[in-house]
Amino acid sequence: MRHEYITKKRPFLAGFLSLVPGLGQLYNEQKGKGIFLLFIFLVSLFLLVSEGYPLFDRHGEFIFHSGRSSILHEHGIIIPGEPFFINQDTFEEAYPLFWCFLIYPLLVAFSVSDAVSSARKINRKIMAGQATPVVQPAIDPQKTEVKPMAVETILRLLSAQEEIPQKTEVKPMAVETAAEIKMESVNPRQETPITDQSQSESTPPPLPQKNHRHSGKFLFGLILMAIGGMAIMSELNLNIFSWNHLWPLVPLLFGLRLLRDYHQDRDQGQFVLGVMFTIIGGIFFLENWGFARPWRWIEHNWEIALLAAGCVLILQDIVERRKREQR
Repeated sequence: MRHEYITKKRPFLAGFLSLVPGLGQLYNEQKGKGIFLLFIFLVSLFLLVSEGYPLFDRHGEFIFHSGRSSILHEHGIIIPGEPFFINQDTFEEAYPLFWCFLIYPLLVAFSVSDAVSSARKINRKIMAGQATPVVQPAIDPQKTEVKPMAVETILRLLSAQEEIPQKTEVKPMAVETAAEIKMESVNPRQETPITDQSQSESTPPPLPQKNHRHSGKFLFGLILMAIGGMAIMSELNLNIFSWNHLWPLVPLLFGLRLLRDYHQDRDQGQFVLGVMFTIIGGIFFLENWGFARPWRWIEHNWEIALLAAGCVLILQDIVERRKREQR
């Protein structure tokens, strides 16, 4: 069911409330999006205040590590190809900086921009009449004029009996003129539904075209299911599909999906990100299985690839904006 907005929104107030991610969306009556953003913000803030207590066991080890990897990490042995090893001490040192400089700024930037743009869209819809504002019922002035007319007709009928036969003679004329006016006003309106009805009976309306393309939610859901399944098997010491070896499939599949989208949409940004994620995921996947020892240098230099890809995307966006301004 489509939501109908009643009152206009203030973009400045929506942006100010979005300093707490999700409140601006709740102000714009976007309950689902607002609750989701507020939940993410509260979870990240809880981990900051509690120093990551729910994520670690009593020994300070990450709860998603299997028993084998926990024993190896206690002796100072780090499994090759596992960049996600972290204990409670390193979490307490790194997470506050990570939250202050990455998580919270990204959440606020997205929440503010989304809330302001949504408030402006709502105002444009209300001004254009697409949204239905509340209208107070107005008094019909014709209803007040009916009573004096009725009183005048009654007085005329009761005043003189000579006018009664004249009125009986006028009635057929009034009926004929009313019938003619009715025919003239009704016939043009009846022509269009008849033609529409005949056309609808002869030619059925076209069926709506369905878009068979899968959205990004489908792939993202598969990735989350794969991560959760491998983490559960790792906890149960079922190392048939070891997360330590198969984690590069996540960036690899994401990169291949971006390349497929580039083949359909021809967006240069998708091409750059797709190539970057595909290369990083493929090299780490081969590295974990012992097939890419000469490429071992990328394990310590993959941050440079991310930095370079970000610079390329920013420069490309600047060039595209200048081209649009010149047009």
